[in-house]
Amino acid sequence: MRVLFIIDPLPCREVELVTSFAILQEFVRQNGETWYTDSPDIWLENRDVRCHAQKISVLSAKSYRVGPPAQFRLEDFDLVMLRKDPPFDLNYLYLTYILELAAGKVTIVNHPRGVRNANEKLAGIIFSKWMPETIVTSSSDKILEFQKKIKSDLVLKILNQKGGEGITLLRQKNGRRKTMTKNATKSGSQIILAQRFLQGPGIVGDKRILILNGEILSAYEKRFARGDFRANLSQGGTFHVTKITAWEKALVRDLKPVLLKEKLYFVGIDVMMERLIEINVTSPAGLPEAELLYPGSRLTQRVVDFFQGLRHS
Repeated sequence: MRVLFIIDPLPCREVELVTSFAILQEFVRQNGETWYTDSPDIWLENRDVRCHAQKISVLSAKSYRVGPPAQFRLEDFDLVMLRKDPPFDLNYLYLTYILELAAGKVTIVNHPRGVRNANEKLAGIIFSKWMPETIVTSSSDKILEFQKKIKSDLVLKILNQKGGEGITLLRQKNGRRKTMTKNATKSGSQIILAQRFLQGPGIVGDKRILILNGEILSAYEKRFARGDFRANLSQGGTFHVTKITAWEKALVRDLKPVLLKEKLYFVGIDVMMERLIEINVTSPAGLPEAELLYPGSRLTQRVVDFFQGLRHS
């Protein structure tokens, strides 16, 4: 089986906790022929989607070797894994349009149309009954009016970023609220999301739930870094074992039909205090962390086994 990964350049080291590398490594272990490319090396020539790609040989859990570039059509591969990290900028948007032209000839996971439709900060609005109170606007005044209405601190989120980047906390009693909202919205030129800040006694973080084919695969708790309101691992948060609640199972059952309709087969959602915070579809992370917490779970193998079957379905 020949597999192409569309990913950001892999780091030279510390790849053992990179989900894309874990999946790639498992494909290699199952005797897959594995290649990788990035968006600058993908182009559309007439209606033919082409790429320059490099073959990857995995040497260990921490190291790999790449071969010289070779040219392919995307349909030369049996499966394409779209796992580029945000920011979801115009180049990422155009990439989804290009890849969609090849999606009828080769299986692409997650589907580029689904990735395009499900902005990771906004997609939860479809399921607003599960979310905290939220407003999406470029108006500083509307954000402040919303804050006054719900009488709460707010989390301000840039829509196209990842890993806690571009997220700020707007306290009700902050005397610089007007300035902060103007900065976040770039004086009205940038649409952002503002959401009730969830807080309460005993709250130590949020939870990542990994979803495969509409079903819960695994989950873990992400705890705040000291002095930070964000629990993102990239911001110093830590990961811990957890249990799935009845509320979370009901949430995922509600999400499943929409995820499968959009061909979003591997997804990571973030929840906190029984509220949906985010739906991650571009390059969901967390497999290596979950496998460290739950030895013997074979999570990555289960993910790759599913993708192998998806290609043959």
